[in-house]
Amino acid sequence: MSARPDDRRVQRTRRTLQKALVALAFEKRFDAITVQDVLDRADVGRSTFYAHYRSKEDLFRSEFGQFLGYIRRGVAERGGRGERILPVRELFDHVREARRLYRTMAGSAMRPELYRMAVTHIAAGVEEALRARLRPRHEPPIPLPILANHLAVALLSMLDGWVTGGIPHPPERMDEIFHALVMPGVRAAVGAAGDGS
Repeated sequence: MSARPDDRRVQRTRRTLQKALVALAFEKRFDAITVQDVLDRADVGRSTFYAHYRSKEDLFRSEFGQFLGYIRRGVAERGGRGERILPVRELFDHVREARRLYRTMAGSAMRPELYRMAVTHIAAGVEEALRARLRPRHEPPIPLPILANHLAVALLSMLDGWVTGGIPHPPERMDEIFHALVMPGVRAAVGAAGDGS
């Protein structure tokens, strides 16, 4: 069944508002952006904005949630066998293209909330990937939710250091480093053989 015209119009309006906010966040601090700035950039009326969102923060949560959904799908797609548990290279590639936006949001009052959202989404995807790797009848020495949360926090810490701390390695190398650090523990937790097979 195809989407109704009203549904398509709603999605188009939301995309327009999201794009306007992201474009503005590339230009100035997030905390300095006003709803009026977004309205002017998107060429959308105030009543239309408030029909969809309560605030610019609500608008950004929606955009960020979609991005986290993309990351979670990437985790699920790579949750089978192999030497990767997270799509680190892809995430770092994406953030490299939007480094200025990342820095803007990292310096905003929304940072703690966005961090919690990211940990929750990424950990949920990692837990699914870990369960897919779990050897039958194997009792993990570390509960999988705890391990998944640890891996999500480790990834976000590495990403933050890479963006704000000037770590010089390209995304491919950061992927290698991350997985060299975490895969021995992942294999032990899920009961995989030492070679990851």
